[in-house]
Amino acid sequence: MNRILVVDDKEEARYLLHALLQGFGYEVDTAVHGAEALNRARQTPPDLIIADILMPVMDGFTLCREWKKDESLRAIPFIFYTATYTDPLDRDFALSLGADQFIVKPEEPVALIEIIRDTLQQANGRSAFKTEPEADHTPLLHVEGTGEDDVIYLKLYNEALVRKLESKIEQLESSQAVRKRAEAERVRLVTAIEQVAEGIIITDEKWTVLYVNPGFECIVGYDKSEIIGRDCRILGVDYAGTLGNNISDTINRGQVWSGRMLNRKKDGTLFHAEVTISPVRDTWGNIINYVSVYRDVTREVNLEKNLRQAQKMECMGTLAGGIAHDFNNILTAVIGYSEIALSLAPEESPLKRSLDRVLEAGLRARDLVRQILTFSRKSEQEKKPVQLSLIIKEVMKLLRASLPSTIEIFLEIDEDVVETIILSDSTQIHQVLMNLCTNAAYAMQAKGGILKIRLKNVEADSHALSAHSDLLKKPYVCLEVSDTGHGMDAETMERIFDPYFTTKEVGEGTGLGLSVAVGIIRSSGGTIEVESKPDHGTTFYVFFPKLEEKIVQTVKISEALPSGNERILFVDDEKALSELGKEMLEKLGYKVTSKLSSLEAFETFRADPCGFDLLITDVTMPHLSGRELAKMVTNIRPNMPVILCTGLGDVAVEKDAANEVGPQVIVKPYSIATLATGVRRALEQLRRPESAVH
Repeated sequence: MNRILVVDDKEEARYLLHALLQGFGYEVDTAVHGAEALNRARQTPPDLIIADILMPVMDGFTLCREWKKDESLRAIPFIFYTATYTDPLDRDFALSLGADQFIVKPEEPVALIEIIRDTLQQANGRSAFKTEPEADHTPLLHVEGTGEDDVIYLKLYNEALVRKLESKIEQLESSQAVRKRAEAERVRLVTAIEQVAEGIIITDEKWTVLYVNPGFECIVGYDKSEIIGRDCRILGVDYAGTLGNNISDTINRGQVWSGRMLNRKKDGTLFHAEVTISPVRDTWGNIINYVSVYRDVTREVNLEKNLRQAQKMECMGTLAGGIAHDFNNILTAVIGYSEIALSLAPEESPLKRSLDRVLEAGLRARDLVRQILTFSRKSEQEKKPVQLSLIIKEVMKLLRASLPSTIEIFLEIDEDVVETIILSDSTQIHQVLMNLCTNAAYAMQAKGGILKIRLKNVEADSHALSAHSDLLKKPYVCLEVSDTGHGMDAETMERIFDPYFTTKEVGEGTGLGLSVAVGIIRSSGGTIEVESKPDHGTTFYVFFPKLEEKIVQTVKISEALPSGNERILFVDDEKALSELGKEMLEKLGYKVTSKLSSLEAFETFRADPCGFDLLITDVTMPHLSGRELAKMVTNIRPNMPVILCTGLGDVAVEKDAANEVGPQVIVKPYSIATLATGVRRALEQLRRPESAVH
């Protein structure tokens, strides 16, 4: 009696083959995977082995390879009996390993038995067409006598055996129907997986890729032929270290891991992915596969980052606006009284030199407040068409004169961008470029290096649009500033645009440079991004929207300070500023009445509406704001000129609020020249026909 070893991890498959083969007189042994089959065969070699392909621990292909390597087993016939056959290469591969037969499930029982019988006969060196008694496995009852009772008994036995065989065949056919339904469900599942947008990847227990769906190919840029068979961790930047340990710990506890990780595409681009990793276990609880689902969330991550940055700026802007009013009032007094004292001091006196230093410090403090208001986007830029290439050339002259010789400077301006213009403030663009270049020089001060500035035209592509929600699909001009300095790590890059964050030594930087630059760039409709690695330098990319018009050059002619003799009502609740305003205006020839209270100022005006030609009032005052005072005054005298003085810096808001009464706005701290020009401009309204006085 021939002994057959059946190897299949499916219990129902083992049972069906066991029943069929035993019904035809074969002795049957079974194993659930290749490793178990090898152990059994080496202890008691079978006459033939029938194996599935996909099995845990050791698959059918590996089993066949090991089987044919073993001197004691290689002559034993090996038959593959599998439902996983989908590719002609599988059959070719199986036969190349030394398999005798490759049978695709389901096979008709009788045909399967014929194949097994022929394979055994060929292995024994007999022709498949020879019929010898030992090759006939039709079970018969051997009887000594030939009496009538014995014949009847033999007949009944054979009829019972036929009924049993028919029952087995019915069970096989039922099992085939179940398998067909299972196969249909499998096809539907595979079709769904192939069509979802999320990336799906299946690996073995050692993280070797076995399958990826088209969604995953689309996300990472790899074709499946380039990644199947490789370790999936080549895609991950975050697999090592803490994250990798966390994933392993979670899965080893029998749980599904989900979280966000940084991965790398085929072209080297990094992307953020929401990932869910699920272990697949066999009936003994051993992990045999991992299934991972990827969703590209790079856009969401960038939006979150932009939102956090905007919230930081909003908080800083609120803080800046809160202190700007009081600080600018102080600076107005410092700058104003310094200018008055300077006008009275002898030209060569030590007093004049000291006052010059005071005025210089006051102006520096004024610029610092403006920087704070700029990065918080609380100040208004005077935007005009700016030819960016000209500003870059100006900055280059300053840099070549100030940077050490150990730093080489290269300038590259594409021909098609020389005359490109943007809408911005030229002084502030100069400030942005100087800041980026001095930061680059600082990064190279120890060892020297190369500073490269490049200007080119670009079109916002899908990557840029997804990374920056404030960009539009339109032409931009890109300013690149790169250095070969020490570079930055990821943690530093996360904070470089934060106000007051700096990597410089104490006294070498305020930490406002890049924050101010961001405010200027965004106010110009642009954006900024940075690439850097430790010891590999840094590159900043600044994108400005192009302006499709030509620059009209204008020349400013300096003039003497305008003056006059009109009557002015000046209101400020701070005594020092009230006295300063009165003194400045009187030096210009005006007749000035100053008040510390807006209510008192209104009573004075109401008593004699035609006694004043101009109202100058602070905006923020107790009881009655300057805006409300201006409204009450113009209700009485509609054409009354008004100037609002504000220390908040939010010019745009003040102008919008002032549209009701049409006043001009002067931002503190102001100089005598600023005040003189504003007063003269406001008084021009007196030339218009005046409405009747109410």
